[in-house]
Order: sequence, then C-alpha cells, then structure tokens
Amino acid sequence: GTSCLHDGSCDEGALSDDAALLQLTGLLHGAASLGTRSAGRDAEVPMDASNLRACIQDVTSEFGGKYPCVVKNTCAYNLSVACGETYFGEAASSGVHLPADKALCAGTCTVTRAVATRALLSDCFTDVTGEFNGKYACMVKNACDYEVASACGSDVWAVPTNSGNMIASQKQLEVCAGNCTLTKMTKERPACFVDATEDFKDQGLACVLDNKCAAAVVVKCPSKGSGYWVSQPGKGYVVPPWAAVCTEECTYA
Repeated sequence: GTSCLHDGSCDEGALSDDAALLQLTGLLHGAASLGTRSAGRDAEVPMDASNLRACIQDVTSEFGGKYPCVVKNTCAYNLSVACGETYFGEAASSGVHLPADKALCAGTCTVTRAVATRALLSDCFTDVTGEFNGKYACMVKNACDYEVASACGSDVWAVPTNSGNMIASQKQLEVCAGNCTLTKMTKERPACFVDATEDFKDQGLACVLDNKCAAAVVVKCPSKGSGYWVSQPGKGYVVPPWAAVCTEECTYA
C-alpha cells in the first residue's frame, strides 16, 4: 500500500461541449478507479431500474456518436458500479464524463449506493474507499494501536499503526470486500517460528530462523520502520534480511 495524502474530492460541474468533455475525461474518468469487483463494500441498497435511470443519466446522444458511452451521476451520493468483474465508482453529482466501462450505458451493470466507511477488523481498521468520490478501488485506514497483517491469497501486506489512508495494491483489493485474512500483529513470536541461530554460531551467522508453521509469518522490527518481512513456511533454515529479527522485540502475525 502507498500512503494517500490527498482527499480525493471532486468538484467538476456539468459540461456542454466536446472540448470540455475531453478535458474532464482525464480528471474524472471515472470518477473511475478500476479494480476487481468487491461488492462487500457496498451498502445493501440495491437500485431498481427507475432509480438507476434517475441517478446515472446516459447523455451519449448529445455528442453525435463520438463516444460509445457518456454519463453523469445526478444523485447527491457516491455510487458503486459492478460491470461483470469490473468495479468502479461514480462520484456524487459528477457532471458529464466517460465511465470506466461502456456497459454502464447498456444497462447491464449493477449499481449500489456506496458506504463511506466500513469496519474490517474491529472499529479501528476500516475501509474508507467511499470517502474518496469513487477515485480508488480500495482504500483502508488503520487507526488501531497495533499493526494489522492482511493476507489476500499468497500476498501479505503489513499495515502500520495509525497509518492514515492507504491505497491497496492490485493484489490486496479484496481486503475491502472482506475476502482477506486480517490478523492483529503481536510481540509474541509463534512457537513454530524457531530461532536456530545458536546451531550456526560456528559459521558466524547473526540470525538463522526456521519457519515450521503451517502458514507464512509476517515480521516487523522497530529499527526497520515500515519495512516488514514475510517468512514462507517449509523453507528450512533461512537467514532473514535483517539480524534484528533475532535481536529486537519485533511483532508477528
């Protein structure tokens, strides 16, 4: 994840000509952050056909066939759109723009009202994607007093304490859908994560570990800041990237 310092707000007005549309597309193209569909972030407020027509207006005909799909969201709240396996947002009162998927004009997409925040792990680790006017596919915030490890399949992300808003990588998009394993990182080293340094002291190695656990172990050490190491199981004796893993009070998940 990468820190996100801007607020993602969008304040473009309605446009009336082709030049303005093209200028807006680069900024607003959706209102459009593409990603894997993550419907778990959406409120359970399905939009029926009449509501959909009222919110997402298809104005393609106003541009003489120059574009396959031109829309505007006239509602005062953000929307989440799923077209097959493509997910993107539509910002509230977004004005005229080209959506991320032209299927939106074909009426084959599912539209729901976006939630501003949603708790993922206790009330302090939250999905805040809905606060950013549809600009991102997945944004999380860790306001907990502990680090959180997010495991989405084989990809692991250690989200630091009081992280502020963090953009999830492509491999971590499902964390916002509630489909990843979230674990509180603690200072207790797993018993199956064995420090074998003493067995190699004659070789002058500062730190040797053997991950005998059934799954990967995430390690963060104070001297390494936001850096973390993911130790995969079944690799036998391994020299970690930092000797600090054996000498400091690190945290584990």
